[in-house]
Amino acid sequence: MHFISFYKSKYGQDPAAKEDIRRVYERAITAGGTEFRSDKLWDSYITWETEDKNLRQITLIYDRLLTVPTQLYSHHFENFKTHVTNNHPKEFLTLDEFMKLRAEVVKEIKAEKEATENSVLDGEEAAPGTAETPAVDDVPPGEEDPSPSPAPGETVNLLGLDQNEVQAIKDVSAFYQDDENEMQKVREKVIELREKVHRLTEEEVSKRWNYEEGIRRPYFHVKPLEKSQLKNWKEYLEWEIATGSHERTIILFERCMIACALYEDMWVMYAKFMEPHSLEGVRNIFQRAGRIHLPTKPNLHLQWSAFEEKHGNYEAALEILTHLENAVPGLTSVAVRTLGAEIRALGGFKNLKMNSPLNLKHKQHS
Repeated sequence: MHFISFYKSKYGQDPAAKEDIRRVYERAITAGGTEFRSDKLWDSYITWETEDKNLRQITLIYDRLLTVPTQLYSHHFENFKTHVTNNHPKEFLTLDEFMKLRAEVVKEIKAEKEATENSVLDGEEAAPGTAETPAVDDVPPGEEDPSPSPAPGETVNLLGLDQNEVQAIKDVSAFYQDDENEMQKVREKVIELREKVHRLTEEEVSKRWNYEEGIRRPYFHVKPLEKSQLKNWKEYLEWEIATGSHERTIILFERCMIACALYEDMWVMYAKFMEPHSLEGVRNIFQRAGRIHLPTKPNLHLQWSAFEEKHGNYEAALEILTHLENAVPGLTSVAVRTLGAEIRALGGFKNLKMNSPLNLKHKQHS
């Protein structure tokens, strides 16, 4: 958010920079848009597009946002309904969606009119005792109306227009009335379709709500986390791995690593989750943990070395163990693991020459 604010303040006045700003927003949405507390980012994006009245683009953003379980999901849906109500469907829908929904509405209105007309015809009867209109001759002398009364349904022409002009005005009035009715029904259909998505998102939010409420310290601190906090993070991650998408799980792990950066078991859990998906991703996780946050944790480095050795990268495995030996000298487990890795790298103990550097290291550890 801070980078976006800086970028807009520096380049926002340049009309040619709009696409660049949009790309910055899209990068941010890709990186953190599925995070549970990403509401400010989405609101900022929508507000920026609203300033330029990019109504179709706003609708496309809402279509993505309404599928994301966030803390303020209900607030976003209410804002979307306001967006739909205050604008003409032609302006905020794509052409394909507008034509499709309008065709459905016209078909429904036509069916309603036919049903109404049929019901009127079926129940139409002359009311009993209807008085006949008196003939002109029966009107008392002196009370004749010089101008004939208009027929039922006929409009009195007070402007002196001919019949064609009057009919044209009626047609235009009927067109705009019908158009507004159609557009209102299109709006209702737009909201109805998104409401189905909103209900599914609401269910996803309810599943995550207790876990999110259990996160008391989402930021990094050198003080230890409470056991209940660690337990909540672990259970949340296990649940997300079992039921969520890969993307959402990655986002949750990244959130966890901020608060739990000093806990090697959480880093190892992250690496094990990533291994079936990306070996480079696993290396990145171990490098962040071992080189930045936990440079002296033996278990983390041993697992990192085992990972590299498992995938045939013996040189990297030995380098990791050497780094740990320099950081924490004298650990027997490191010496044993180093010797084993060296032997396996040479294809077996019998290939280890007595005067080789690897054997000399073994003698030193002994």
